[in-house]
Amino acid sequence: MASYEEIKKYQISFEDKITLDNELEKLLLRTVKGIDKEFLLKSGLFRLSSTKPNNKQGTNLHQEVQELLANLGRELELQSIIEYNLGNTRIDVAWLDKGLLKFAFEIVIEGSILEALYRLQNVNAEKKILIVKDDRLKEAEGKAHNEIKIIPLSYLYNRSKIDLIRHLLL
Repeated sequence: MASYEEIKKYQISFEDKITLDNELEKLLLRTVKGIDKEFLLKSGLFRLSSTKPNNKQGTNLHQEVQELLANLGRELELQSIIEYNLGNTRIDVAWLDKGLLKFAFEIVIEGSILEALYRLQNVNAEKKILIVKDDRLKEAEGKAHNEIKIIPLSYLYNRSKIDLIRHLLL
C-alpha cells in the first residue's frame, strides 16, 4: 500500500476527490489494512462529506477549503502548506515561491473574523486573502484593511478554476 506522501504527489483536483460520508469512512477504516483517518485526510484522494453532524460541519468545510487552496497553489507550481507555522502564529494556507511567502490565506467559516484579520495583518506576504462564508462577507468588509482581499466562499465553488486564479492573482 502506498503512503500518503507517495499518493499526494499526484495532483487531484478538488472536484475529482472521493467524498466520504460517515458510513463509508467507517467502512474504509474497518476493512482496509493500514488506512487511518490521517491517511484519508492527508492523501489528497478524499474530501469529507458536508453531511456530517453540525458541530463538525464548519471544521470539515474549513479543511475542504484548505485542501482546495493548497491544490490550486500546487497547480501554479508554488509550494503549498496547510497550517503554515510562522513561529508565534500560523495561517491556514500559505503559498511560497523559492521559500518566500507570496500568498497568505485565512479561512473563516465559524471562527473569529477579527482573529483571522489580525493574523493576516501581521504576516509578511505579498498577497493576503481572507475567505469567508457568504453570510459574513459584510462583517469582514467592515473590519478589514485595504491590503487584505476578501473573497466569499461561494466564489471558490461557483467560478471556473481560471477565473478563480485570475481573481487571486490580481
